[in-house]
Amino acid sequence: MDKRNLHRLRFVHPSHPRWPEWLEICNYTRWNPEGPLKPVLYRGFIKPFNPTLGINQDFYNRLVTRVKKKKPIRMAFVGGAGTGKSYASIHVGQLLERNKFKIDQVVFSGEDYVRLNDELRDGQCMMIEEPTYVASARGWQAQWQQAVVRTIESSRFLNNPLLIPVVNRMLLDKIVREHYVNYVVELFDRGIGRVYEYKQSQWLPDGKRYTVSDIAIYEPGVDLVRCGRETCLGCPELKTCDKYIWPQYERKREEWVRYYHRRDREMLEETQNKHSSGDRFIELCDNALEVWDELTDDKGKLDSALIQYKFKVDRILAQQMIRVLKKKGQPHPVTA
Repeated sequence: MDKRNLHRLRFVHPSHPRWPEWLEICNYTRWNPEGPLKPVLYRGFIKPFNPTLGINQDFYNRLVTRVKKKKPIRMAFVGGAGTGKSYASIHVGQLLERNKFKIDQVVFSGEDYVRLNDELRDGQCMMIEEPTYVASARGWQAQWQQAVVRTIESSRFLNNPLLIPVVNRMLLDKIVREHYVNYVVELFDRGIGRVYEYKQSQWLPDGKRYTVSDIAIYEPGVDLVRCGRETCLGCPELKTCDKYIWPQYERKREEWVRYYHRRDREMLEETQNKHSSGDRFIELCDNALEVWDELTDDKGKLDSALIQYKFKVDRILAQQMIRVLKKKGQPHPVTA
């Protein structure tokens, strides 16, 4: 940050009434309250600041400026399990909306994303959780995913920041990750990461590159610090707590994860049933070839009623068997 602008920052000193909040954050993060990071008030939050690195402050200023100038923000939060990708996404959404980011703005399905995209007001954020179900790199051929990608493309003119936590950026749809994500936050530890600005030439194929924007540290917020927890998971009050957005998010995620697991299990069972029914149909046709004469009428034509009686199948399946048997042709009699 430019040193000429340091006087504009609202530093929190030991005599400040919110100094105890900074002590709580330092107790959680094991930072030294006296430095080198200094607490500043930023959009209602206490944020750590370093004049050299511009930790948090400079990066957030860039985001706020982009929102004011109605420039698109598409951020991917990447990192291993437990690094705080989702909580960091929610934290950024809260900061950009001055703590007005609600759980309804977190979507878990393509249908909810398309619907919410039409309902958000100017400047409101949206977070896509479990993006491998919404915009997966492997599901590019699915029609519903193509609708999501087209909506992301058409909404680039809207002033609604999009936040996408994902384990690895390569799991996202290729169009989304290469053309619409302009910031990537790589988290190394819980709440600690580095911000990259993704620049790409719109003409030259080799023009895309990562450039380090700055270093950012995302603490989970004073709310969780006061609870003495890193996450709401495992909290005995998780099912009933509505004091913060974090337990609401954990409950909503658990509900959607159960839904996706149930849907995947049903798809697997349906695939297995189709496979088993296909094997049975082939077996029925093979058996029918062996008793061809018992399935024909006086004119030598296959009779669906006889097939129904012989193999205990319905009329539709019997007709399907007749079509297959006609293609196979009448077997030649075996001569001695």
